[in-house]
Amino acid sequence: MMKRILLGVLYLSGCHIFSSCLLHQYHFVADPMNWTEAQTYCRQMYTDLATTENTEEMQQLINTVPSSKQTSDVWIGTQQDPQFVVVGTRMNWSDAQKYCRENYRDLATVKNEAENQKLKDLTVHGWWSWIGLFRENSSYWSDGSNYSFSNWKQSFNLDKSIGILCGAAALADSGKWKLSLCGTKLPFVCYSVPPPPVMRKVVKLRIKAKDLGSDDLNDPDVKADILRKLQDRLEAKGVRGVTLKWREQPDGRVFHKEEKKKRKTEL
Repeated sequence: MMKRILLGVLYLSGCHIFSSCLLHQYHFVADPMNWTEAQTYCRQMYTDLATTENTEEMQQLINTVPSSKQTSDVWIGTQQDPQFVVVGTRMNWSDAQKYCRENYRDLATVKNEAENQKLKDLTVHGWWSWIGLFRENSSYWSDGSNYSFSNWKQSFNLDKSIGILCGAAALADSGKWKLSLCGTKLPFVCYSVPPPPVMRKVVKLRIKAKDLGSDDLNDPDVKADILRKLQDRLEAKGVRGVTLKWREQPDGRVFHKEEKKKRKTEL
C-alpha cells in the first residue's frame, strides 16, 4: 500500500544557507563623540562600534556614510592597549625616560593593581630596574570578535602623548584605518546584526508504509521518527539551522492514501 505526505513544510534559516546574507548592518552617527562615548552609544542603540571582516564589509561601511561626510575620519571598533616591556640596559632615570620616549612611549605608569602585578611579573626577582611603556601592535575589536581582517594605512603619524589609541577609518582614503587619541571628537559608525532571513519551502514526499514498518503513518511517534531521520540526513549533508514541520490538512491528518490515476477507456 502506498501512502504519501501531502505537505511537509521546511523552514530554512541561517546565513550559511544564503550567500548574500549580510552579517553586519552599519549605522552612521554624525554627532561627534570621543571613542568611549561612541562605544557606549553604539552599545545602547545597536550592537557595538563597527567591525569589519572583509573588504566587502569595509565598502558597505563606507557606503553607509553620506557622500558629504566621506571626507572625515570616523570611529570604528578597533583599539590598542598600552603594554609594558623591560629594557635591560642600565641607565639613570633621565636617560631611561629619554630612551623610552625615543623608542617606545614613555616610562611606565601604574594605574591599578593589575598593572602593578604585570610589572612585577616582568622584572627579575630582587632586581631594581626602570621599565618602559611599550605599545605593541596588538589590536582588538571593541565587541571582542576575532581580529582577522586588517585595513591599516601603511604609514601615519602617531601622537606621542600617553594614552590608549583607538581606531578610525579615513573615509577620504578608501576607509584606511589609522590610530588617534581616544579623546578626539569624531563622528562614528555603529553596527547591528540583522535577524537571519527565513525561507519557507513546501515539499511533497511519497513514502511506502511498509518501508517504515508501520501501517499508521499518522501515529505521532511515527511522524516524529520520520522528522528525526530527515533532520539527520540534512545534517549529514552539512545542512544545519533548518526546522522541519509537518503541515496538517483540514482533516487534521498529514498522510493520505495516494489515489491511482484512472486509465482512459478507448471506445
